[in-house]
Amino acid sequence: MRFSNISKPIDPGRIVNVRPARPDEYERVGTLTIAAYRTLPVDHLWGGYGDEILDTANRSRHADILVAVTDDGSVAGAVTYVGDTSSSWS
Repeated sequence: MRFSNISKPIDPGRIVNVRPARPDEYERVGTLTIAAYRTLPVDHLWGGYGDEILDTANRSRHADILVAVTDDGSVAGAVTYVGDTSSSWS
């Protein structure tokens, strides 16, 4: 399955760095996350969950948001890491 609707494929020779997301990247992180969920065969975005996902600033208060950034500064991907198993985000 290709995710070309999420971001452009990364050329094999490009450098990608993974680091914590900055607040100015939160909108892009939310957009990428929603796009990824929309590729799933079952709708996971019901009941307001989509709005929660788009609110990356709030999510970052409860979890670590990491971004994959290409050498030209573009955010190509993101992941939310929740270390607290009692968190509602886990």
